[in-house]
Amino acid sequence: NNLESRAFDVINRAKTPVVKFDYKPSLLTPLNGGQTLCPSSLNGKRVLAVAGIANPESFFSTLRELGAELKYKPLWLEDLVAYSKADIVCIESLKKASSNAEMIITTEKDGVKLKGLSPEGLEIHALSIDVSVNDAKAFEKTLAVFLKEGR
Repeated sequence: NNLESRAFDVINRAKTPVVKFDYKPSLLTPLNGGQTLCPSSLNGKRVLAVAGIANPESFFSTLRELGAELKYKPLWLEDLVAYSKADIVCIESLKKASSNAEMIITTEKDGVKLKGLSPEGLEIHALSIDVSVNDAKAFEKTLAVFLKEGR
């Protein structure tokens, strides 16, 4: 990709190390307890997506790649804040307004913040993402340089 190669040229000229990671959806965990699901269970499901991260579009794209149908406007909550019962009321209202939504899915980070706030009847699942380094030796080498230089 031309844009990617230009980005690497700029990074190389700045002598900034680049470490590539792979991201893989791993589990859907219900916040109120219960059985975890495979991410593939989103395939063909009508989903209400809820995210309070800086770039929620990447999360929404991941859901679409898993086959989820985001037929409802995703809820983008504010990043880096504690959630309240008012946020749950908002999620419940959106769920009722989108009565065809089969699942409510949030990020793992937001799941931690929402856990314990949602009432029994409101089932929200958090999508866990596994992250792995593409080239572990290069990462270790880069990390060693940063630690040695005290960056």
